[in-house]
Amino acid sequence: MSAAGPPPGEHRAPNGIFYRIAGAEAATDREPLLLLHGLMVSGAMFDPLVALLAPDFRLIVPDLRGHGASGDLAGPYDVAQLAADLDAVLADAAVPRCAVLGYSHGGAVAQQLAHTRPAAVARLLLVATYACNVATPRERIEAAVLAALLGVFTPGGLARLIVQSSRPRPDGEIGADADQVRWLRALMAANRAAPMRAAARGLATFDARPWLADLAAPPSSSPAPTTPASRCTNTTRWSPAFLERGGVWSSGPDTCWPGRTRRRWRRSCGGSGRYLSQRRR
Repeated sequence: MSAAGPPPGEHRAPNGIFYRIAGAEAATDREPLLLLHGLMVSGAMFDPLVALLAPDFRLIVPDLRGHGASGDLAGPYDVAQLAADLDAVLADAAVPRCAVLGYSHGGAVAQQLAHTRPAAVARLLLVATYACNVATPRERIEAAVLAALLGVFTPGGLARLIVQSSRPRPDGEIGADADQVRWLRALMAANRAAPMRAAARGLATFDARPWLADLAAPPSSSPAPTTPASRCTNTTRWSPAFLERGGVWSSGPDTCWPGRTRRRWRRSCGGSGRYLSQRRR
């Protein structure tokens, strides 16, 4: 009996990066959307979002180098390498151009991709991310502490320490119930400590501020080809200065993608925009 192949939708690019395609793989008429996850998790963090977006998009969801099912790949694990890896992923998926959504550290990778491969990025959506995550003394201390903690704890041990259940707060901070806590801890525990330490150091070396304003694809506010820019109202305004301060603000109806449900997000703390509040329109 021959060995079973990978489950449908799971792929391995020639450079070893694992990725999934969600939605009908043959649906080339659907807009491709690349989802880039944050530090110490994997593409599985997008599973709830995939369930919502799969009917409308062809979703490409990689595990970045050193994370998840790409965790055994050798470094480097800096942002430049993580972005360069996506060339092979997009070529293997036969996607020459796509929308890109990056969350947190994935937002840094998305910015780097748009900078080095602008022709591959149709539009750019950045969520809870940063142009430089060591711009202030506090952030430099936090980055050093994170790398140090990963020298003492495994990602799973660190997850048990920092990921705790909480209730939503009136100021908009999202709570986490026990099931969500277990899910996030499991995502973090699936990673190895050494690549996570290196990725955390790579996070500290990323700085998009010198070229941020020159990105060819305006994040979030770029309209769909069938939607005139003048009709694209109440969407995120592209502000390099705001991203440099550590957050992205989005509100209002989604007139760029008519008929699609969009959650509304707002930044509820300074620094890197780590906490988000969320509500249905």
